[in-house]
Amino acid sequence: MLADAGVDDVHLVSASMGGMIAQQYALDYDRARSLTLMCTTHGGEEVEPIIENPGGTGLSPQIAETGE
Repeated sequence: MLADAGVDDVHLVSASMGGMIAQQYALDYDRARSLTLMCTTHGGEEVEPIIENPGGTGLSPQIAETGE
């Protein structure tokens, strides 16, 4: 669809399950110029559920080393 519209690259913004889909899209296609993910995970068996924060948001920041 993007190719038909003449779009060469995109900035992807996604949340929740859409974040998992956007990550796969960025891996599969060479059009993602940037990727902004909100309230999402990479999925997979090793992912642990987020434990509700007693402070109220339910969000737990996750920081991964990039090796750079």
